Amino acid sequence: MGDRLLDFVIDHGVALAAILLGVLVTTGVLVAVIRGLRLYRVARRAQALAATEVATLSAEVARAQEGVERLAVAQEELARELDALNVRLAVARVLARHVSEALSVLRSPLRYMGR
Repeated sequence: MGDRLLDFVIDHGVALAAILLGVLVTTGVLVAVIRGLRLYRVARRAQALAATEVATLSAEVARAQEGVERLAVAQEELARELDALNVRLAVARVLARHVSEALSVLRSPLRYMGR
């Protein structure tokens, strides 16, 4: 029996090699397809997760930009208020100087009288 099997293999070597090659190639292709499907699923999940993260980050960036815009508006208002306070301070200094001069004028007769 072993002799007949060896003769069969020798006589049909090319055909057996082609069949073995077909089985190996088919197995390799099947493994590659299964791995490719798994990779596709993982990539799809990662893309969905990334889209969620991007949406979250975009919302945070939008909020930060709104905050910066509010700060810019508040800074402009603060600058206007500071300018108005500087004007009022300048007026108060002028008034204080005039009041000081008026008091010195009012006190001058007392100086002449010896008090």
